[in-house]
Amino acid sequence: MNSQQHTDVTFFRCPSCGTENLIASSEYGVYAQCTKCLEQFGLIETFPFLVRRDFLSVIGEANDVCIQAEDLDAMAADVVKQANIKFHNAIAEEYEHDVSTFDIFRPGGACQQRLKETLKEASKTSGGDVMLDVCCGTGNVLLAGKDEFVNCIGIDISVNMMKIAAYRDLEVIGADATNIPFPDGSVNCVTAFSALHHLVDYPVVVAEMARSLKPGGTFYTDWDPNGHVTHTGWAVSLMVNSVHFVRRLISRSQIPESAEQRVAEYHHNSESGFDAEKAADVLRAEKFSKVEVIYHLNPPSFRKAGGWSSVIAIMAAFKIISFVPPIPKNLYPWVAIRAIK
Repeated sequence: MNSQQHTDVTFFRCPSCGTENLIASSEYGVYAQCTKCLEQFGLIETFPFLVRRDFLSVIGEANDVCIQAEDLDAMAADVVKQANIKFHNAIAEEYEHDVSTFDIFRPGGACQQRLKETLKEASKTSGGDVMLDVCCGTGNVLLAGKDEFVNCIGIDISVNMMKIAAYRDLEVIGADATNIPFPDGSVNCVTAFSALHHLVDYPVVVAEMARSLKPGGTFYTDWDPNGHVTHTGWAVSLMVNSVHFVRRLISRSQIPESAEQRVAEYHHNSESGFDAEKAADVLRAEKFSKVEVIYHLNPPSFRKAGGWSSVIAIMAAFKIISFVPPIPKNLYPWVAIRAIK
């Protein structure tokens, strides 16, 4: 299985010194070298990995680390990354077809319609040259982007997920989302789909994504769990956890729950939860011209986001039971961020 590598190595940024001085290497097992700091960057199972040397040890030790899902809020960021590597390597073959993730990727489904609509708008608004997908996994967002962008590149740290993306003729490289090896202002659109809540330091990831964007570029994240739902009201938390348990019991998911999954889904399970406003504040500080935080119930279009349904009505009732005023910010289970640099 070979990585579908199309982009010239000189396009990328050295993750060690931050300069644009990478050159291709003819040395066996070495993908690139920086002519400034002389750091070399190698391959893992044919995939180029543009990561700092200290992060290589995080990757190398991931499958041997014993993950304990205790005291999540005190857990080190690198341990959470190792849990993500271990969990996603283990589930890669089942990931696309499992009932627990099918709704995201179902052709013609609401999520796919919304994704394609957003990428089409991004291409028109920001230009259709380069799209970067952070934590690309098996490449579903990249596949959608190929209709709108000339060059679609994904970064990830799970080799088994990357293998599936490469099999689909998608370009993927190994990279740390908190140290993206793309130069400042080098991409037209940057995305992260169901990704930010997996990382302890997601504001750093947002800042890196913002840095890589050209002026006028589009920033888009989606399908992160809205932490304000389950973390505002004991009754809602009880309801959501009960629904999650029953759904897995009925659906007979092929992906078993584990300590690795609990840690990998970090902000889904931590006390604080994922806060989209905290992520959006990073973009506002970078003077993005337009920043939207959209709380939703998986509509086919952002034009149809919001509004009432039986699910939202039940959620509102449980908020009231918990003595929490129901507002869109704490009612809708999913959250997206769209912004223009």
